Amino acid sequence: MNKDFIKRLLKSLVSGADTALTTAGQAIQDAGGWLEKNKQANKPYAPQAIQMAQQQASSPPPQRTQEDFMEVARKYREGLSNPTPTPQPMQAPSQPMQQSTTPVYGTEKTRDNSKVASLLDRYAESLSPKDDEFKKVIHAIALDESGGNPMAVGDNGNSIGIFQNNMAGGRGIGHTKENLSKAEYNIKLSVPELYRAFQSGINKGLKGSELTAYVSRVAQRPRAGLEERAGQKYGMRVGG
Repeated sequence: MNKDFIKRLLKSLVSGADTALTTAGQAIQDAGGWLEKNKQANKPYAPQAIQMAQQQASSPPPQRTQEDFMEVARKYREGLSNPTPTPQPMQAPSQPMQQSTTPVYGTEKTRDNSKVASLLDRYAESLSPKDDEFKKVIHAIALDESGGNPMAVGDNGNSIGIFQNNMAGGRGIGHTKENLSKAEYNIKLSVPELYRAFQSGINKGLKGSELTAYVSRVAQRPRAGLEERAGQKYGMRVGG
C-alpha cells in the first residue's frame, strides 16, 4: 500500500491521455502526501481510497475527456480528505403508525352482546327446551372462548368467532372466516356438538362447573387444563 501502487492504478485509468496526466499526477501527489501522514496500519482510509481506484480502473469508460479526468481526480482528493460519509439522521414518519384494530382472541367484546346472548338462548332452546342448565353451559363456554365476540380471532388466525371454530383442524374446516365471524352462523354450527357433549356429561352425573368443563374438553378440545377456565365461568352470561 504506497503511492507507487496508486500511481499505477491512476495511470491505467487515464490510458495514455496526455492532457489528463497533470491533473492525475496532482491527485497521486495528494494521495502520497496523505499516506505519508497516516502510516499507522489501523487507519481505514487508505484501503478505501485504493478500493475506489480499483473499481474505477477495472472498467474505464471509453472516450473520456479532460474534464472527465479532472472530475475523477477531484473525487479522489475528496475521498482521501473525507473517507467516511457522515450518517444522516433518520427522519420521523410524517404520520403516526396505525395500530391494528383486529380483535384479539378472548379480549374484546362485541358492542351487541345482547344479540349474541339472544341467539345462544334460542339455539339452546331449540335443542333442549326449558333447560336452563344447557344455556348456562354454552354461555360460559362462549365467554371463555371469545368473550362473546363474533369477530374474535385466535390460534394464529385459524380459530374464528364466538366458539373459536378452527379452520385448520377443527369444527371450522371447510368454512370461511367471513361466515365463521357471523354470530348466528358460528352458533348454529357449534351448538349441536356442544349439546351432544352436554348430554354425555349429564349421563355421567355431572353438573354445574364440572359439567361445563367436561363439555368444553369434549366439544371444544382446548389445550389440556384450559377447560377449567370455562367451568369457572359457569353461571355467567354473555353481555351479563
